[in-house]
Formats: sequence, structure tokens, C-alpha cells
Amino acid sequence: EDPSPECISHVHMMGKETVSAYWFDGNDTSLVYRFSPSVASFEKCNLNSNGLLQSIGHYWRWASNYCFGLHSEAGKVMGLAASGDTAEYTNLNILSVNKDGLISLDYEKLHKEFKFPNIFGKDLSGEKHYADVSAMVQRDTEKILMDILTILKGKYTTNTLYYAGGVALNVVANEKIIRSGLFENVILNGSVEDNGTAIGAALAASNILMKKRVTETVTDFYGRAYVNNEILTAIEEFSFEFEFVEEDQIYDRVASLLFNNKVVGWFQGRSEFGPRALGNRSILANPSSPNMKYILDLHIKHRDRYRPYAPVVLEERARQYFDIDGVSPVMMREGKVLKNNFPAITHVDGSARVQTVTENENEPLYKLIKAFDKVSGFPIILNTSFNLPGEPIVESPTDALNSFSNGSLEYLCLGNYLVSRSSKSAKS
Repeated sequence: EDPSPECISHVHMMGKETVSAYWFDGNDTSLVYRFSPSVASFEKCNLNSNGLLQSIGHYWRWASNYCFGLHSEAGKVMGLAASGDTAEYTNLNILSVNKDGLISLDYEKLHKEFKFPNIFGKDLSGEKHYADVSAMVQRDTEKILMDILTILKGKYTTNTLYYAGGVALNVVANEKIIRSGLFENVILNGSVEDNGTAIGAALAASNILMKKRVTETVTDFYGRAYVNNEILTAIEEFSFEFEFVEEDQIYDRVASLLFNNKVVGWFQGRSEFGPRALGNRSILANPSSPNMKYILDLHIKHRDRYRPYAPVVLEERARQYFDIDGVSPVMMREGKVLKNNFPAITHVDGSARVQTVTENENEPLYKLIKAFDKVSGFPIILNTSFNLPGEPIVESPTDALNSFSNGSLEYLCLGNYLVSRSSKSAKS
């Protein structure tokens, strides 16, 4: 039997193989739809699997391989898509879904139409062909997501969508879903990839072992917190200059550095759980500097020129600067930049992947942005992940100091300690 219409729909788009939807009535959860190439088609809700490699995620894997020579560069495909022309490849019907929700990905057509894979991973800045291919994949993804959600909404009336999975990292598609009006509430969390299943597994085990549900404040910071004494011990293993700055001065000091176009590593509190740096393990910079993106791309992050950087803005003032309705605490929303004086965070199409922050969500970051607003006149800071190319986001003070030592950052703020570059050699 179908669950009651008062339930909540939860659509889970796993980037690799599964699309599934659940009803949740506050007590019980029921699977109502699944498309999984890796699960037998006779499963009750699987709706006749079309075989392996047939999913939205596999479309992005193909695009990643075709454009960049690697299967793990979906984020680059999304960034490149903004430079492409969606009218270049039309009516190919490569990714489709029927009225029952059966997804089909036409590899034969892909191999027939696209014959120039970037197998050596050359820089694609200014490469129209690959930008147009990326734009096609982005457009098709948005259409299929809306088709699937429309099918589900027609069968299971609900006004709330909980949305997760690798595809949910696509902020452009997220914004299309939100602005479609299909759901009154679209709820996105920060750990949407497969790593989020760890939270679900822990909750399931807790419910079984504790025989009751335990609630706590929702957060995206689950790493370990390091006290100043631990930070000092790590700093002393290196030969950098450093000083302890009192709590009432640290925010003004760092804000002044940012205003003067210094790039600062920011290490505070517990590390983020999920793929986004949300202000505890971040590299911060001035979004209004016309040279900042070039500096970050060339010297700090070593990134392709077409990849954008994200702004973090005070939630209460976000709509002054971005066309965004609602909040975006985990950097999962996109909005047009309403002013033209923020070149470092404005993408080629005039948009930005926006993070909003409140004092309750992240007090140190909030106070820093308030301090930056006092000297700059705007409550926005450029925020990107604190890591070197090919490395994970830093977790410990030693991680941060090693990254600082091997990279080109000018300053590093760990807790109350402000570190500046004096030598790149660590003590033996």
C-alpha cells in the first residue's frame, strides 16, 4: 500500500548508480521508487533497470572522461558548462526518462557524435567544443531531474523535498528545482555524497541500540576541535614567525589583511564534514580585487581559469548582493551577482555559488565578515577550500602548517595564532 499523502518525499540521487525516493511519515520510511542499474529489475520498486552505466551520474562520468581524461572531474564539467552554448547540441535525446521513470543513457549516440576526447587532460580554457559538451550535459541533467520529480510529485503529493546524492552538488540544477515552484520546501545538506551515508548508518545503529531517537543540533562540523596549546605545539615544529592575538583583536587583524589583498588560511573549530569548506578549514580572500582570481588560480590553488570561487555572505544581507531567495548555509545554492564590483567571485555567466552564514551557525566566521564589512563596506569574503591540488582539505594544525609551508599563502590564522611566512623549511 502507498503511504499516506501527509508523508514527506525524499529523493536520493546517488552520483554513481542509484535514483531512489522514499516516503517518511515521522515514524516509518517506505521506498516508493528506485532506478538502479546494479539491482535486479525484479525488485518491487526498481522499474525495469536498463542495465549497467545507465544513470545521471554515469552521464557526468562520461562527460568528465571526455572533457578531462578522468572520471572524477564532474565539478570541472559544471564550471565549464557556464561558458558553453546549449544550442550547439540539441535534439540528441542522449539522456531520457519515460513516463514510469526509466532512465536511458544512449552511449552509442555519444560515441557517434563526440569523437575528440581530451585524453591527455589539456587545459580547456577557451575551448568551445568542450564547453558546449559540458553545457549540453548540464541542460540535459536539469531536464531529467525535473521530469523525475514531476513524475514523483504526481504520484505522491508533497510540498517538501529532501534532496541528496552526488548530483545534488550541482548548484545550477538545485536552483532550477527550487525556482520551479514544484515544492514549497527544498532541503539540502552539506554531506550529500556517499560520505553522508556514514551519518545514516550511525543514526540507524543508534536507533537499534538505544531503542529511541536522540536529537541534537544539526551541524556540518564533525571534525576534532584543537585548543590553542595543541596549535602552539604544532606551530613550534616549524620556523615561521607567529604571534598570539587576543580574541577581541583577531577578527580586525585578519579583516585588515584581507582588505589589503592578502590571502589568508583560516583554521577554526571543528573541520567540515562533506566536500565544501564552510569557513573552518578555508582559504579566504578579498572578492573585490580584480587580480585575486588570477592570484589564486596561478599561485595558491593552481586551478583552471574557468572554475569559479564562492562568496560567503552574512545571511541577513545576502539579498542585497545576490539574487537568492532563502538561505544557503552549505554552499548549495546559486544566484546572480547583483553588483559588478566582485570580480573574484563572479562566474562567467554572472552567477555565484553562494554560502550564507549566521552568528549561530559559525560565530568566528560571522565575526570576521562583520569586521571585514567595517573596513570594506560589504559583508562578503571569498571562501575556498584549504588544500593544495590533489590533496584533501586540511584537518589538523599540522596539516594546515604543512600546506602553508608547501604552498604560497601569505598568512595563516590558527585559532588565536597568526602565522606569517618567514621560512619554508620545517625543523627536523
